[in-house]
Amino acid sequence: MNKNRRIILSIFFVIVVVFTLLKIYVLVFETNFQDLNVKNINEIQNNLKSRTQFSFAVVGNVENSIDVFDKKILPLINNDDFDFIIFAGDFLLDGGKDKYGAFYKTAKKLKVPVIIVVGDNEVSDFGAKRFYKHFGPYYFSFNVADSNFIF
Repeated sequence: MNKNRRIILSIFFVIVVVFTLLKIYVLVFETNFQDLNVKNINEIQNNLKSRTQFSFAVVGNVENSIDVFDKKILPLINNDDFDFIIFAGDFLLDGGKDKYGAFYKTAKKLKVPVIIVVGDNEVSDFGAKRFYKHFGPYYFSFNVADSNFIF
């Protein structure tokens, strides 16, 4: 009985250590970004202040294909002449903390500002709070030239 108790306690100890190290890793290495949409809308409006024409791309439903997006679609977008990109929801597989960090690393590779629209996947798995923290309000609008964007 004593041997079984040691084994159980050892397993428990290993689990606690692994979760503690994972938490420390996330706190230290997770990219902290906040209100990305607000910052990017300001950048878009400043960049296009004196222009009457502009171009943008709309991408949606990336979900678990972030690697495909990163390797095939992102270079196409960066090689074109877009002024900004709109991600029209469901850019994540789920609302897990790690998914937000992975997406942000990909979004930083874009040469133009990105606007993120909330979808079902972003708010699943307690992701609603994360979306709000990282990107800002779920409902918003902005104007560029003679165009109004309402999300």
